Amino acid sequence: MKIAIIGGSIAGLSTALRLQNSGHEVSVWERRNPTSSGGFGMLLDQKTLTRLSSLGLRLDPQLQKVTKYEAHDIHSGRVVRRGLNGSFAIQRSTLIDHLKNEIKHHSLNYDFEFTHFEPNSGNNVQRACFSNGHKIDADLFLGADGVRSSVRNLQVPGPDLTPVKTVEVVGMADMNSLPAKSRNTFKKYIHQGKGIAFGIVPCAGDKVIWYFQIDNNKWPQSLGSNHQRNQWLSEELSHWPHQVRRIAMSSRLENTHLWRTTDRDLPLQFHRGNTLLIGDAAHPLLTFTSQGVGSSIEDAVILGDLLDEYESSPHQNLDDCLGEFSAIRKPILEGHLKNGRDLQQRFLGQRPHCIDTYPVSA
Repeated sequence: MKIAIIGGSIAGLSTALRLQNSGHEVSVWERRNPTSSGGFGMLLDQKTLTRLSSLGLRLDPQLQKVTKYEAHDIHSGRVVRRGLNGSFAIQRSTLIDHLKNEIKHHSLNYDFEFTHFEPNSGNNVQRACFSNGHKIDADLFLGADGVRSSVRNLQVPGPDLTPVKTVEVVGMADMNSLPAKSRNTFKKYIHQGKGIAFGIVPCAGDKVIWYFQIDNNKWPQSLGSNHQRNQWLSEELSHWPHQVRRIAMSSRLENTHLWRTTDRDLPLQFHRGNTLLIGDAAHPLLTFTSQGVGSSIEDAVILGDLLDEYESSPHQNLDDCLGEFSAIRKPILEGHLKNGRDLQQRFLGQRPHCIDTYPVSA
């Protein structure tokens, strides 16, 4: 089958690799240039690593084992600790590079901004069109173009995105800013009632991912210009524990990234005709869940298995195959969606906050 994937981040690349492994003619079309991978790092659980291994990836040297979670209540001084089972951190760019290295070079296309499909009437489409005038025909189109997906807006609109209630300012520091005893610990410092928290995730490559989680209604400065936000962060950091200040200020604040976190209710179906949404384009999840990457990779593996069955069964049609994808994925994603919203409400003070609550959706 000829399959065009619009969007070349983790969802698009992992799906391309899974489908390539089954012998499909796959192409990936990404609007950014090859060096713009975005993001900093992520936590992966053992299930996600097993799925990546099934795609042929061997990531062991690039993984940082994270064995403990530690939550600090800034106001009371209370500290809660718990063990983590099978959690690992990796730089986002490292995972993307490994995926790209396994995909046939001619399948990857960059600086192609998707604009529309042709023909644009009826459920099925024949080709995808890009802003530079290029067009690509395919039997199946996959929208993997992120939270604010253009493919979704055109083909499978569904519910609107929720308003942005929390943002994250994410940065990266060298591991030498972290005490040796904390190099396997995911730490979170929480200012309950203040609408702000600070997280630290040790990562492979002698790096530390850090982030401020912010209630942007209480702290509108977080949505200002880069200069305004950095000025505010510098002032705010003076009120935080020494380790927080040391890690955040060891990197340049101007190199941080702002995530405007949002989600949306799931649509009835993730597809229309021969166009299917995957990853954040289908099911954006709040960052509180730590499940965005794992869910994208799970999409890739399940879709590949379903298309294998479709190709081997002369009596099945593509619409039923893509409908089965929605039926399998939606119950799991509904759980992550619910858990993420519960964690956000607790952070925003709309529900009782509990420092013992583990900030990952199971």
